[in-house]
Amino acid sequence: MNNQGDDNQKEEDPLVLISMKCTFPQLLEVIRCIDVGGGSHITGTGARHSSQLPVDLARRVASYLSVRRVIQSQVKAASASSMDSVYKLSGCLADDDTSWWLSGSQSMSLGRGEEFVEFQLCPAGNLLCRIEAVHIRIPPLPAGPLSVREFRVDVANEQKIWRQLPYHYEVDNRTGMQRFPIGHVDAQAIRIVCLSNQISPFLSTMRDPQHHYERVGFYAVKFE
Repeated sequence: MNNQGDDNQKEEDPLVLISMKCTFPQLLEVIRCIDVGGGSHITGTGARHSSQLPVDLARRVASYLSVRRVIQSQVKAASASSMDSVYKLSGCLADDDTSWWLSGSQSMSLGRGEEFVEFQLCPAGNLLCRIEAVHIRIPPLPAGPLSVREFRVDVANEQKIWRQLPYHYEVDNRTGMQRFPIGHVDAQAIRIVCLSNQISPFLSTMRDPQHHYERVGFYAVKFE
């Protein structure tokens, strides 16, 4: 089956697992064509009876191969590679200026490293959720020298096997939420892995860089 995107997808149709490479109507058609009774047969009246699955049953089978879109209110900040004890980890899911995630002291040598926050995308009982973009908001320079500049995205499946997505992203030095498309990804958990902070290009040229700049953070993250 070829993945035809959303061409045949109705708004109310479930989202099929990316690994299936098809739309929900295509998946439903294949499931209904599964031979569950040895093929069609002739009834006593001479009519040909098909063993094709009923639509309701086929939809139920297909539901086990479907996911739903991530719901921001159900996302949980699960853990971090390190953090400042002043702020609660959950604060980075609130889009305001009163709390944010900040990595631990001297965790980013010369403003570079791999500090991360891990988020649980799915509520209990859901193995995977569909995610298409990450939004990040920072305090820009000069107020936010520790704000994340470059980051990558790691995702985990239901077996908690992690993989890195292929791109690195750069956060502009400006206010407001910034959107970063990551493609169509089905995942149980996600990590925002910070690779540098906003002041890192200047730290590398300093003769005696100050250690309090060797951290990274952000105001808020949200997912769609």
